[in-house]
Amino acid sequence: MATFFQRLLTAIFYLFKHGRLLLITLVSLTLLSLAITKMYQGWDDESDRGAIAIQDGAFGESYPTPIYLEQGWSAADSLWFYNTTQGSALLPYDFFVVLEQENSQELLRSNNNMDKFRYLPQKQTFFNPDGFAVGFTRDSYQGKDYVGYTCAACHTNQVNYTNKEGLTTAIRIDGGPAMADMVGFLAALEKSMRATLDDTVKRQRFVDNVLALKNDYDESDEIIASLEEWTQTRRLYNTINHSHIKYG
Repeated sequence: MATFFQRLLTAIFYLFKHGRLLLITLVSLTLLSLAITKMYQGWDDESDRGAIAIQDGAFGESYPTPIYLEQGWSAADSLWFYNTTQGSALLPYDFFVVLEQENSQELLRSNNNMDKFRYLPQKQTFFNPDGFAVGFTRDSYQGKDYVGYTCAACHTNQVNYTNKEGLTTAIRIDGGPAMADMVGFLAALEKSMRATLDDTVKRQRFVDNVLALKNDYDESDEIIASLEEWTQTRRLYNTINHSHIKYG
């Protein structure tokens, strides 16, 4: 019996000694990970926070490069907020990069078109290498890349003010309620995808442009099949969402 208790005490002492070492190691690794993450968040600190001027926008409106009021946010804070994925997969990344508008060859994601839906156009920055509008970002899942919304898409505001002399000032407000037409944009997205499937020339141009990216797709048939699948997904979402808005 004495031997049993001696072994038990020895085991408890061993676990305490080495468990404490393990705990210290885990805490140290956690703190190191947090420090690295915090440093990484600060890598994108472009002075204008990616904001750009718009000339002759969809509603005939022009504004200079937006300014930011003092909200306690650094440039890095804003850009991290704009571009940190929330896990939403709107459609494959490659598709969004090259997808044309329904009735033209202009890209759906072009600055003027995004401005039409009151999404806020951006230039390329470290966390936004393709210059997507505020709140659209790249997300990787199970080896595939997608584009999706972030919280910033619905929670970044811009006020354009024109004084008596006709001078316009654009003011970005982080965390403010966006004026974006999400329903209208998703409807346009579905129409663009459907038009790409239905128009032979448009479809071939789309396939060629996706293949040129050399990212997630390397076969034409795979691209068409995926486009059909995602078009149905967007159509189903829009149908359900429209019914909810109309009857909910």
